Amino acid sequence: MRSVAQASSSGAAVVTHWQRICAMMVHAYTAVGGLLAFLALVAAANRRFEICLMLLAIAFAVDGTDGYFARRLHVRRVLPTIDGGILDLVIDFITFAVAPVFLLWQAHLLPHPGLLWASIILFAAQYDFANVHPLKDRGLYTGLPALWNVYAFHVFYIHPPETVQMVVILVLAGLTFAPVHFICLSRLPFLRRLNVLAAATYIAVVLPITLGMVSDVRTWSIVALAYPLWYLGSSLWADRCFRKGRLPLAQLSET
Repeated sequence: MRSVAQASSSGAAVVTHWQRICAMMVHAYTAVGGLLAFLALVAAANRRFEICLMLLAIAFAVDGTDGYFARRLHVRRVLPTIDGGILDLVIDFITFAVAPVFLLWQAHLLPHPGLLWASIILFAAQYDFANVHPLKDRGLYTGLPALWNVYAFHVFYIHPPETVQMVVILVLAGLTFAPVHFICLSRLPFLRRLNVLAAATYIAVVLPITLGMVSDVRTWSIVALAYPLWYLGSSLWADRCFRKGRLPLAQLSET
């Protein structure tokens, strides 16, 4: 076993026990999303749809913050034998796709025939999670990332007509395959603070709705649509700037 002096002389960074503990805590924090996903499925199976949506909202917040902690604590370097990216993908597929579609199925909120529209959503989501997203580390997704949890939330509380749902599902699924870039909130410097603030405000609005703390949930849900529309708009703006070579991307790093 090499000594600390040898490691230092060779230029390799020394990893302390405390760093390993902190890195494991970050992975454990990410793994909480898996527990939330399971509980959300249980809630949907028992037709406790508000609880399911609340759990998915919390999982959304966990997913939006774990990457920040991982980069700050250099988790990839400290624990190279555990791939946090794969862990994150497994959990995200459930919380961003499977659980929302299962909720819509259980609540009979999918357009008819339900199996067809559930299949379209899941096929698009599977493509997204299999997509390499070559610029993700620098702050851009290629194609719309799976955000079917957001879609399920608004459908559940707004109850739009089936025709509207069909159009929205086709547009969102189509954007998954489109050669358009979308913002990765925690990485892209472009409008980062404003986008993070908008996402945090969205969670702050969604949670009281799912907890039954507001009376007119439909109106509040319509107001909350401002965030997904902002995300789509700012992403299209970022894509335009990127194509013109005027978009600052995040710096590549080992984390």
